[in-house]
Amino acid sequence: MYADSLGTSNSHIPEGYIDNLHVKSLDIKDPLSGLRSTGDLIITSTQEAKRNPNSPNVNKIVSDINNLQGSIRTLGGIAAGKSIMGYRVHGAVFNDYAEYRHTEQIQPGRCVIETGKGDLVLSDKRLQLGANIISDTFGFSIGKT
Repeated sequence: MYADSLGTSNSHIPEGYIDNLHVKSLDIKDPLSGLRSTGDLIITSTQEAKRNPNSPNVNKIVSDINNLQGSIRTLGGIAAGKSIMGYRVHGAVFNDYAEYRHTEQIQPGRCVIETGKGDLVLSDKRLQLGANIISDTFGFSIGKT
């Protein structure tokens, strides 16, 4: 079955189930949002991606669709033939852990060591114990900002 339209911004379909969606390549400008589409699938929902606070598994990493909120939720994987970009991408680009610790303002890439008082200072010798590297890029953080 083929359909020319599944609703408009003035007359939307509240819910539907589609097995395979193919978007025809047309140059269309949405009169309400002003967005142009050349065959792109544009979702205008502004729902932030996050864990569902009402889920019993809110603090667990589980592949439960009800544990997640967002404009797009999928039970399957997401594949792309080209780049994936986003305003913020968590846990996908970098896989290293960072820990928030008290220290003086030190530029990323510099080596710091523990003082034994819970803070860090710039390393001044080679191979000092308890060394850490200051980072401005990380995938996961431990502690508060």
